[in-house]
Amino acid sequence: MAKRQTAIFLFADNVPATTVANVVGISLDSARAIRDREQTLIMELKGIMTEEYFRLWEQDVAAYVNREAEKDYRRLWREIRKKQKALKLT
Repeated sequence: MAKRQTAIFLFADNVPATTVANVVGISLDSARAIRDREQTLIMELKGIMTEEYFRLWEQDVAAYVNREAEKDYRRLWREIRKKQKALKLT
């Protein structure tokens, strides 16, 4: 059962059948049989993994944008303070 599940995850990650057979420790025919029998499950798993990758990517992008916005905000206030000092405003 564990070999079957590992093979399904590897197939969902687009790993070739020969590599799956070597990694899992089964014959090439068995790997191909698992791939053919579990095609629906593999496709569902691919969809779920794609959605999760996109969600994680969006989180990374949002964090990056927030960091850059914070840097821009600090830079703007630094410039405002310099101009205030130059004009001797407090």
